[in-house]
Amino acid sequence: MKNTKKTIRTLFIAVLAIVTFTHCGTKKPQKVKSQITFAVGGNCDMCKKRIENALDIKGIYQAIYDLNNKKIFIVIL
Repeated sequence: MKNTKKTIRTLFIAVLAIVTFTHCGTKKPQKVKSQITFAVGGNCDMCKKRIENALDIKGIYQAIYDLNNKKIFIVIL
């Protein structure tokens, strides 16, 4: 009886961990319509954050600004 409770508890914890970690991943696009790269003016990390946050809108899956090349990469769904 004691081993049965321990086994059930262990299985419950394992299932809980599996369910939790499967839903913690990053969002994945269903279908990418296009990818765009173009030049943008920005010189610091604060500029990078503002540029990326400005593109946090419906339809845009991802916007990554590269400070070194001063270009932004956008993935549109």
